[in-house]
Amino acid sequence: MRASDILGHFSAKVDAPVDVNDVLAFMRDGGVECDVSFIEVELDTEILLGQYQKFYVRPVPYADPEAYANIYYAKQMTRDWQRLVCCKELLHLIDRDGHKATTPDQIRKNAEHIGLPIQLRDFDAQDPIANTDTIAEFFALGILFPLAARAALMDPFKAGKLKIDDIARFFDIPKQKASFVMTPNWESVHANLMKMGL
Repeated sequence: MRASDILGHFSAKVDAPVDVNDVLAFMRDGGVECDVSFIEVELDTEILLGQYQKFYVRPVPYADPEAYANIYYAKQMTRDWQRLVCCKELLHLIDRDGHKATTPDQIRKNAEHIGLPIQLRDFDAQDPIANTDTIAEFFALGILFPLAARAALMDPFKAGKLKIDDIARFFDIPKQKASFVMTPNWESVHANLMKMGL
């Protein structure tokens, strides 16, 4: 399964908000065999909003190992941020090897980069691991704010009948992220994510 498969599936949805558990169910239907737990924890949100840990357990001696994953998210975040972070971390379960942050320094660099506004992020200078984290954030945003739903809201939004606050509340995503999705740039971002084949 690829992130673009998940994005493509949810792009056609018009119901909101998209439940992160529905994303997990789609991933399982697509062959991701992993028992996932979402766990609220205390995190320093200046450094980290969430993270995941994948591990394997043998239920009995000599049995095949079973995959488990814990997705940790900062409990002091608002629900909209928790949903975005959990969806992003969920997508990391399908990351390719070599594209995962494994050291404190890599995690710190990722946190610094993701904390920047989109226009200040230097994707060319960034290492592949940090790029993977940023791209996962875009995929999560596109999944939680489907393209078909965006299209249905565009005319009322342009006419001033809908405000960004309303849209963010409707999709249960952070206001600054909803603002970005409603810009003309989002269609090209979405198209590029679909082409990536990740």
